[in-house]
Amino acid sequence: LTASGGVTWNPLGYAQWGTTPGATAYAMAVYHGRIYIATNESTTTAATEIWSVSASAIVLPATPVLEGSFTTEHDCDGIAVDDHYFYLTCDNSNNHLVRVDRTSYQTEVITSAIPLSSTKNEMYAHDFNGDGTADALYVKTDDETVRYVCTPAGSAPFWQDILASFGSA
Repeated sequence: LTASGGVTWNPLGYAQWGTTPGATAYAMAVYHGRIYIATNESTTTAATEIWSVSASAIVLPATPVLEGSFTTEHDCDGIAVDDHYFYLTCDNSNNHLVRVDRTSYQTEVITSAIPLSSTKNEMYAHDFNGDGTADALYVKTDDETVRYVCTPAGSAPFWQDILASFGSA
């Protein structure tokens, strides 16, 4: 971050955890004035955690808040958010795109048909009508494509297909 509009680029810590997270932070998404951060836990016995910090903190470093955790998915390195769910890409050897209820932290697999990267997956939620519910998810995949999922906050089955392909070059 820069505190001088880009005149200088001295490192400035934005967040400092008061409690050590259970694993390394691999995914971030900004939603309604908060930065949500998911840890990338690689064991099935430890929890994947979701933390948040204000996106407009005045005093830095700001202290993140543990929003919640779950143990049903791990190796999550992509996150998107709407009013009801966290959406995560989790590569626990089965390419899961999951949604996590923001109240109960119950997980549900949306699809395992999207080939995810073993190191990094970007995902974005798009709310077409501004009602706070994601109408589509866009996921960059391991096979040089961008996939989309329709109505990820709705009922299964979830429609998913290729939006764009970058080819093998």
